[in-house]
Amino acid sequence: MSAGFARISKDMFGPWALITGASSGIGAEFARQLAANGFNLVLAARRLPLLEQAGTRLAAQYGITYRTIQVDLADPGFLAAITSATDDLDIGLVISNAGDMIMGEFLDSEPGMLFADMRLNVASHLGLTHHFGRRLAQRGGGGILLISSTAALQPVPYTASYAAAKSYLLSLGEAAHYELARHGVTVTVLLPGATDTAMVARFSDTTGISVHKPPMSLMLMTPGQLVSEGLGALRTGRARRIAGRANRATAALTPRRIRTRMFTAMSKKATQAHLTTEHTMTANSDPASRPASATLAPVAPSLMVKVVMRPMTLVLNPLIGRMAGRRNFPMAAQIRHVGRRSGRAYVTSAGARVAGDVAVVPLAFGNQCDWARNVRAADGCSIRANGQNYLATKPEFLDRQAAAPLLASLFSPADRAFFRLLSVKQYLSLRVAPTDAAFDD
Repeated sequence: MSAGFARISKDMFGPWALITGASSGIGAEFARQLAANGFNLVLAARRLPLLEQAGTRLAAQYGITYRTIQVDLADPGFLAAITSATDDLDIGLVISNAGDMIMGEFLDSEPGMLFADMRLNVASHLGLTHHFGRRLAQRGGGGILLISSTAALQPVPYTASYAAAKSYLLSLGEAAHYELARHGVTVTVLLPGATDTAMVARFSDTTGISVHKPPMSLMLMTPGQLVSEGLGALRTGRARRIAGRANRATAALTPRRIRTRMFTAMSKKATQAHLTTEHTMTANSDPASRPASATLAPVAPSLMVKVVMRPMTLVLNPLIGRMAGRRNFPMAAQIRHVGRRSGRAYVTSAGARVAGDVAVVPLAFGNQCDWARNVRAADGCSIRANGQNYLATKPEFLDRQAAAPLLASLFSPADRAFFRLLSVKQYLSLRVAPTDAAFDD
């Protein structure tokens, strides 16, 4: 399976697939990959011209048959429109993909818009899963793929209703997975994180947080990668799949309360640019006929550090440590540093390598990491590695080229390849001396 294409059996899940939100973004990519697998397609969304263009192009390219349905899934009567257009087709696969998000303080949001979004984000998936779940069970096989979000894994203030809806969808899909399995029907929930779509570009413009630079670029997926993972998870019968290794690592290693704080800070910043009743489309829905996002001034580096880099350092530095210090899993070293403002001592896990009188630390997020700046400001820190305590002084930030001789002598080729994979471009070097002083947590 390539990063942009997944093999999936038309005999098991075909011959027809229904895709909602199919006119752009993730839905359009599902249509492309399924067409490449020989599936006939039913494309459903609000923008009929785009659906027709996509259907015509895919039919010409892959020799498939298609049908389009112009429908607003927030309309209470949406299901009748879909069933009437598909009752004569042998639907074997349903991709329930449409969604929307209201951004703003919960109490300031208009009740009517909250209920409309609930119909789209909850009721539409519920209706499709129930209706086609029955059809597939009677048929004796097939699949349903529900598109949730990593927002389902923790509460997200300022997008409270959206996160709650995605959590509902995750729970519904996992329960349906077990109930429908005895009928030969596979139900899988896909949880995307940041995906390179028009919505993410608008979010970047709004918040000033660049999604194409570390740390966000480490978690950004292309629609092709996302869809490939989703179809692969469905093919192998998984109940749920968090898309992307970085997203899975974040979910596994970052405490829920820290994830909540991360999402809260970003959502609050984006909310400042919006009327609380303004819609911002998610990556898996049609961007047309929605108000355009306002633009905020770029986020100051200190906010970037607080919102993203500090929590993500807790996640990725142990991963680097795993590669750079296998003998002392899960970290190569612990670094005790003092906060510049708080004066408190902190202990950070990092993929440091100590040899002789030199220590080198790969900086996954460059020298903007709080702890790295603290070490630089204090002109040193304490390090514990290989069962030995060290006093470290003379901190210096090195770029990849300047660090190359040290990296070649301290790290294996596999370690260095891993650093390149994580886009590590800066390193912290220190002079170290063994000490008998206690490494105080």
